[in-house]
Amino acid sequence: MFGKRTILFSWIAFLAATAFAQTRIVPDGKPRAITPRGRYFMQPVWSPDGTKLAFAESNYRGIWVKWLESGKLEQVVDKAGAGYRFAWSPDGRYIAYRARYVDNLRAKHAIEVVDVASKQVRRLTEPAKRVGLPSWGNDVKTLFY
Repeated sequence: MFGKRTILFSWIAFLAATAFAQTRIVPDGKPRAITPRGRYFMQPVWSPDGTKLAFAESNYRGIWVKWLESGKLEQVVDKAGAGYRFAWSPDGRYIAYRARYVDNLRAKHAIEVVDVASKQVRRLTEPAKRVGLPSWGNDVKTLFY
């Protein structure tokens, strides 16, 4: 069978191999700001093709998109809670999110989808107490929540 030395050597070799197999990100130049000073943004998520970066404003209010090629920055959704764990569609055309509504001092949520280019919003569910977070399937027609 295996001796203690063989097992120890195998374990060390495994750890060394996994250390070298990790992806390393190397900066390409100095860091630069992509959002205006004095604004607080959070939860950045890359589009599937890597050409856009979406993020939420403070308190998860709304969703903003930065087009990296043109430098354009614009708000595509201005709803409470929309910036919390939103999801890009696989083709990068839409963003699904859970919007927060208040009715008689009670919070309810609805799943909505925004077309990033046109900013057209489509509500998929009516506001309800227990609504999960959106997650896209392998195509643009399937959305889980």
